[in-house]
Parts: sequence; C-alpha cells; structure tokens
Amino acid sequence: MWPHAYSAEDCRFQTQEIDLKWFYRYGYLRDVFSEEEFDHYIAQIECPRCAHPLTHTIWAYNFPFDIPENFESTIEEVSELARSTPFLLLTHNFCREVLAVLGDLSTEMASALVSQPLFRARSTLSGELTESIECFDFPPARFVQEGRYNHAGAPVLYLASDKETCLAELSGEQCIVLELKLLSPIKILDLSDPFAAHHRHSDLLNSLVYSALVSASQPDNGWHKPHYVVSRFIADCARAVGFDASSIHRPDERV
Repeated sequence: MWPHAYSAEDCRFQTQEIDLKWFYRYGYLRDVFSEEEFDHYIAQIECPRCAHPLTHTIWAYNFPFDIPENFESTIEEVSELARSTPFLLLTHNFCREVLAVLGDLSTEMASALVSQPLFRARSTLSGELTESIECFDFPPARFVQEGRYNHAGAPVLYLASDKETCLAELSGEQCIVLELKLLSPIKILDLSDPFAAHHRHSDLLNSLVYSALVSASQPDNGWHKPHYVVSRFIADCARAVGFDASSIHRPDERV
C-alpha cells in the first residue's frame, strides 16, 4: 500500500522494528496482562495500515503527514480502475478531487527559474554520442514507450537532480551524462516535498506519493503497465491546468 515509506526519511520506517515479545516484557502491559493473555489479545488487533493481524514484529512508524480518511480503500478502488478501465479514472471522486486540487495550485503559483543544474544520461553501448543538445533532447516519438509520467509515443524529458541518479537509472552502463541549465522560467508541480511547496494540499499530495498509486514498482509486463496509470493521470492533470514540469520521487531515487 505504501511503498515509498520504505525509503523515505532516510529509511526511518525500517529502523522502527519492535519484536512483540520484547514489547510485552519491557513495557507496562505486563503489569496488566499475563503473557498468555497478551498473546491471545494482540493476535486479534489488526494493523491500521495493512489490516493484517499483529504477529511477531511491528513497525511503530508515523507518516509525516495526515492520511485522508479511508485512504487505503481509495488505493484499492483507484488501482482496480487503473487496471480494468483506465480511461474512467475520473468517475472516482478522489481522482476528480486530484484534478481540482492541481487546478487550484496552478492558479496560485507563478513560473520560476530553476537555478540548479539538471542531468541527463544516455548509454553509449550502441555507439558513440556527440555531447550536443540534439542527442540529449526529447526522444523521437516513435521510440517512446509508456513511462511513469508519459504515454507511449508522447516524449517527456526526464532529468535528474544529480549524476548518481542518472547512473542508477542506466544500471551502471557505460554512458555520457550531460549537465543541462534551463534558461526560461517554468511552473513546477513539486511532488518531492509537497509540505514545503504546496502546504495547503500537502496531505493529499504526500498520500499519493507515498502510496502505491504513484510509487509502486512496475514489473516488466511488456506493454501493459497498470502501475503507471495513476501517475500518468496526475501528469495529464498537471499539464491540463498549466504546469510545465513535475519534481518527483522515484521509488528508489529522486528525479
């Protein structure tokens, strides 16, 4: 349900593990319940996030934002729509809310110049490349496959915030990394830090980013990529209301 939680906040989720035996033996519950009673009752309590019984180990982790009510049900409903009838996402109330929120954000934001350099890499395994903008610009539409934020045949320029991300994206292949500087102001939907950039709607945006709706890993299923449907929907909404680009977290790195 929440794949981005594993790597967010310097992997804080993964450091909060508590064995239930230790939780009982070194806590105040042992003054109220016998260990047998504790084992009996704890097995009847469900995790509020994954709905599984508490067994063996728990992770006492609080999200750094407030999750909208019943959001796990929303994840399941929207994920099923994305899998079965992706063109009908706007029949769901939550998806209509996302479109309205992005429209609201766009009206209150101005374009700004990106001051830091950005990076783009291309593999050299298929031949030498010239270090020119023509080689590192938007890819030709006929080569563009469906991505997390673009449709098949619709070129999008993916840029990284650092060289290391470029290398990770190409799995260590021999490549050329080009440093780019944007010269014109653009309007950016910042999903890498919604609390700082879009505070009024940060709970909804963070819930999207942390959840499987945006951050689920997409296995290689050929042309069928249901885990990219909602993120592409968000990109479409952003473009429709006037955003030029998005700053996002990938499940394994920031781009």
